[in-house]
Amino acid sequence: MLKVLFFLFIAIPLVELWLLFELAALTNAWVAILCVVLTGFVGYWFARAQGWQTYQEIKKSFEKQTNPTNSLVDGLLILIAGVLLMTPGMITDLAGFVLLVPISRRLFRRWLIGYFSKRIQTMVMGQLAPQGEPAVGEAEEGVFEGTVVDREFRPDTIDGPDDLS
Repeated sequence: MLKVLFFLFIAIPLVELWLLFELAALTNAWVAILCVVLTGFVGYWFARAQGWQTYQEIKKSFEKQTNPTNSLVDGLLILIAGVLLMTPGMITDLAGFVLLVPISRRLFRRWLIGYFSKRIQTMVMGQLAPQGEPAVGEAEEGVFEGTVVDREFRPDTIDGPDDLS
């Protein structure tokens, strides 16, 4: 983990700085500064447009009561792309623009969903949801053990929202 943090916070900024100095040496300092500022503004505009489109997709998913997972992950990737594009540097700008392109974002989304699907266990009512074939002695699919509270509901006896006894 320490190597990853070193890479993210020390190595990448040093390489970014070196690339900006090289660009300034090939052209001039104003071109390098303009390049950083311009990619920040263009990145902001693209991220905002893609984010709005993804927001609309999430909204439609909720209205149709369908699974919004793909749109939510797209929103996360667009947010990461926006942060990368606002960070000065050419490598981070390239990574940000790659995440903003829908085709490449689809590949990252598929990988991300697969990665977390393997590492997250689903919980149903405080118990692990059945995954795969049930072991010997386990309950059938859709059957969960638990305590049943059997009460009769009479709306005429409720005085307020806190009085359910």
